[in-house]
Amino acid sequence: GMLEAQGKYRLFMDADNSVPVEYFTQFLPYFSQGYDVVIASLEVPGAQVHERGGWYRRFLGHYSKYLIRALTVWEIHDTQRGFKVFSEKAAQDIFPLQMLTGWGFDFEVLMLAKKLGYKIKELPVVWNNAGESKVNAKAYLTTLADLFHVKKNMIFGKYGRYEQQQRKT
Repeated sequence: GMLEAQGKYRLFMDADNSVPVEYFTQFLPYFSQGYDVVIASLEVPGAQVHERGGWYRRFLGHYSKYLIRALTVWEIHDTQRGFKVFSEKAAQDIFPLQMLTGWGFDFEVLMLAKKLGYKIKELPVVWNNAGESKVNAKAYLTTLADLFHVKKNMIFGKYGRYEQQQRKT
């Protein structure tokens, strides 16, 4: 979807509206402050969480964030929130390099944004989980596999080779 999107700013968000689309207008001023990517976060001061899902979500989510940070983008406290806005240029540069299509694509595109020198802003949001999410315990294992896949790609320079290949085409 981000490869087909048009416009000066490109938003992707969870279909369940757990972070309301109204945040979009609150995120826009940060682009005029020099940010290229603005993301929702539950891990910065001011965020509120209304969780009605399984207990394992908060438990596994809390600890998995540290592992994700350690292996990809330490500066970002919450890579997995499904509400991210990209400038047109950032989206055009980042998303063609994306290799994952599973849950791990969030930290992959943020790692790519950092690698490409884009400035990322993490903002607090109110997050309402209705408890009907498609994220189950198995999704955490899948995301862990994605994390190791991204780290392996980083170590072996696959994003760099992919980036060079994309420039040639």
